[in-house]
Amino acid sequence: MANKYVKELKKWVQYAANSFSTCGLERVSSAPHIFRVLYQGDRLDPFLYLYSLSSRYMNERVYYIVSFYWSVNEWTIGNIHKDLARFKRLFRKHTVIFLANSPEELELLKQNNFNAVLCNHNCFVDENIYRPLKQEKKFDAVYDARLSPFKRHQLAEKITSLGLITYIHDFSNQEEYTTMVKRKLNYAHWFNKTPDGLRHLSATEVNEALNKCKVGLCLSAEEGAMYASIQYLLAGLPVVNVPNKGGRDVFFDGYNSITVEPEAGIVAEAVKGMIDRNPDPETIRNNTIQLMEIHRNYFIDLINQIGKGEGYDLNFKEKWDSLFYNKFIRWVSYKEVL
Repeated sequence: MANKYVKELKKWVQYAANSFSTCGLERVSSAPHIFRVLYQGDRLDPFLYLYSLSSRYMNERVYYIVSFYWSVNEWTIGNIHKDLARFKRLFRKHTVIFLANSPEELELLKQNNFNAVLCNHNCFVDENIYRPLKQEKKFDAVYDARLSPFKRHQLAEKITSLGLITYIHDFSNQEEYTTMVKRKLNYAHWFNKTPDGLRHLSATEVNEALNKCKVGLCLSAEEGAMYASIQYLLAGLPVVNVPNKGGRDVFFDGYNSITVEPEAGIVAEAVKGMIDRNPDPETIRNNTIQLMEIHRNYFIDLINQIGKGEGYDLNFKEKWDSLFYNKFIRWVSYKEVL
């Protein structure tokens, strides 16, 4: 039995090493071992990239705090059951705790007997980067979204004054969709367009682009919590939203946003209506930060509870400012966080 276990462990560790060079990962604590992880449901097994890391701590207790890249649904739950069962069979001293992006996702996870707490990953966006700037508003609306069909750029086609921040996902062939977007939104201003294609904008450049616009757009029906949605709010932009799954609505209220049916004409009228309402940017920002702090405290409390259970007084609240950076997760190899 022991030889069979070792053989299976070596197989999966080697497979993980060959398949995944980087992942969304950050070390939160060294004593005890706590890591923040991004669960990517579009991969064969999102836990595989942890195998090489976990194999370094076979006889030690390790805690993985897992945020979701995509919405949690019944399909995701089925995959987690399968993936986590294999992981736990190999790493019995290692604990996985999920961070739910919404109360609905938390309930679904708990109904399926997963260890989970509420903490929307948008709370890890840095409010010191995204903020209102005193500059001219050149465009009625902005849509910060990658060029993928689920983003539904076509819902913005009747907004006559539009800015776009976008990129093409490295792992997908979206030529047909990209062509459609360029045709339907050929009048729009592409903030990161160059003669050679699309360039990556720094977080500071994204904030500058947002501040040239009056309203932010959220047009997908399903994704994760959508970092762009919180970046709009921190920059003081009200949001026109459509019904969705994934958790971005956690930070929306009747003052900073409106949710409308996913039709281009209705979206355009909602943008006009929001511009007429002209909600105060600082109020939008300050209310958002207050709610972000609540979710950050959920995370901090969880880390302190883990520490206490292992005999450590982490006092993580005092350490937070020195550890925190934008999004609090990196695309790295497991060796970079050891």
